[in-house]
Amino acid sequence: MSFTPLKNLLSPKASNNIKLSFDPEKIALNANQQSIVKIMADSGSKEVAFIRLALIFDPKTVNLKDKIVPNPLLNTVIDSTPVDEANASGKALLVIAASPESKRPSGKFEIAALTLTGKTAGKSALTFDASDMQIASGDALEMEFRSTPAKITVSL
Repeated sequence: MSFTPLKNLLSPKASNNIKLSFDPEKIALNANQQSIVKIMADSGSKEVAFIRLALIFDPKTVNLKDKIVPNPLLNTVIDSTPVDEANASGKALLVIAASPESKRPSGKFEIAALTLTGKTAGKSALTFDASDMQIASGDALEMEFRSTPAKITVSL
């Protein structure tokens, strides 16, 4: 039997970093056109066990078509904002974890995918809300993250 040291669970930040981004980084849509956007991560050699993602978008410019679909390696969905609620507020939350028997992702990998639908012409962004996010490595350490937003342009 093994135990995770308490200092690891209580550590405010680990020395490991993770980079978050969107693919594509520039999203060009017409009104009513759809685009699949991947939420990407690069954790280097560290395995990722838990992710709480908060995404912000302008619901006047784009909407989510369906729920956010997680990576099969992080298939335990703890919480997910319903599509109607996300489209009303412009904020979508996804909380996912690796199941104990699955391999945890590391390196460059897709966290999840979402489908955006263009609504009205304009420019906006798809961003991460860092104040409402948390990522933990396989050894129960909180990971620091850097993120890059995606630019959105919707044309008529």
